[in-house]
Amino acid sequence: MRANTVRISILALLMISAALSAYMLAVDQDLWAFNPITYHAYALIGFVIVDLVLIGLILARVKYATLLTMLWGGLQVVLIAGDVMTGMGIGMDPSVAFNQYILGIGADEGPATAILMVLYALIGIVSLVSLLALRKEHARESVPRSSGTA
Repeated sequence: MRANTVRISILALLMISAALSAYMLAVDQDLWAFNPITYHAYALIGFVIVDLVLIGLILARVKYATLLTMLWGGLQVVLIAGDVMTGMGIGMDPSVAFNQYILGIGADEGPATAILMVLYALIGIVSLVSLLALRKEHARESVPRSSGTA
């Protein structure tokens, strides 16, 4: 896997994540209605800020940007899953919370949230795969080649 392809893939996922999160902030009325209880809107603003910072780091070719992106993608999945498992902090049964909010039963915003969860997982997975591929490629390049003469 080429470094440029990896960068473009991760950048695309981060940009989609930031854009979809901004969309959620703009249209999800429940997000803001429950914010005094759950602080989810503020958390999502934080997610957007971190996505944008990571985009900047990757564009600037900062050495550990891919590793940070992988860790961030994994953390986002854990945070969202933990949120669902705890009933979203507003006393809902976790299965009801999952069905109503994540799958969008009775809400227009639910599918966008499900897409965000998939994006977060993809960001982590693509970053991990790219780190492993780049490490393997770097190891091959650092092995001295014999000239074929004895």
